[in-house]
Amino acid sequence: MTQKIDIVLMWVDGNDPDWQRKRNRYLENITIDGNTEARYRSWDNLHLLLRSIETNASWVHKVFLVTDNQVPDWVNISSEKIRVVNHDEFIPKDYLPTFNSHTIELNLHKIPDLSETFVLFNDDIFILDKTSSDDFFIGGIPRDVGVFNLVSPVPNEHVHKYTINSLEIINKYFSKKETITSKYGNWISFRNGKNVFRNFLLFPWSQFTGFYDPHLPNSLLKSTYNKVWELEEKVLHDSSIRKFRDDRDVSHWIFRYWQLSSNMFLPRNPGKFGVVFGLKSNSEVEECIRYINTPKSKIICINDNDSISDEQFSQFKNRINEALLSKFPNKSRFEL
Repeated sequence: MTQKIDIVLMWVDGNDPDWQRKRNRYLENITIDGNTEARYRSWDNLHLLLRSIETNASWVHKVFLVTDNQVPDWVNISSEKIRVVNHDEFIPKDYLPTFNSHTIELNLHKIPDLSETFVLFNDDIFILDKTSSDDFFIGGIPRDVGVFNLVSPVPNEHVHKYTINSLEIINKYFSKKETITSKYGNWISFRNGKNVFRNFLLFPWSQFTGFYDPHLPNSLLKSTYNKVWELEEKVLHDSSIRKFRDDRDVSHWIFRYWQLSSNMFLPRNPGKFGVVFGLKSNSEVEECIRYINTPKSKIICINDNDSISDEQFSQFKNRINEALLSKFPNKSRFEL
């Protein structure tokens, strides 16, 4: 029997005035650098993302659209292939309301009826070419990239602090040497491409110094969530209860790192799987549009950048959405 694989897609309408008022009430007298407005700018292309799923991922059992009581009026909620899940349906009430993506991501395993095997998407990710379930799971085992990294502290890059917090827990429970020697083929694999040289260079470090983190869909197991919550409930609780991102948080990467460290994955070539575009200039937008039209991998992440103005963002958004609409012109079953 084919295993059910769901997609979990987190989405927020940052232009919603009711949501903005609620957020601003909690933001009073708080200064948090890790919660810029760029995190909430709307690309207005969720329908195109869903079209890309229907067109190129027919194997998906169900899409769980996670929102803060925000349902686009065009979503076909009667479709058996999509379920809108509000925060209060799975996040403990002590953590609500939340404007911290970590809170949402750390509690996804509590979504009612979610399959054991699921893929976590962000709303800036699109499937450009045909995929199979084997691109994400084989026999219930997640596909991933077994590549080490050396985390480097960079000013204002708060993601690294979340990463370091997660790595502290990984080093508490796992021996890097045992991880490598118990399944050497996961770490010295031709599927890692040139990234395999990172592993050779970082093998001498006795502790985990980081993992290569592609900003692409993550294949995750509910059982991994349950295990980490069982062992580190306080850490995950403390991260979940904070209303906004905080340097003391751990992120959902901890679950991915746990799967990597326990060799609960099968290697996947990152270059053939997906690519990330961070849009900061007209030339990068043009390159992204060319890639949408003639993709060299199956997945694309089109990432907003804090450094561009709202006016630039609007211009970039219109051009990118025009290219995506040209690629996915037909309505999906997810739309009315």
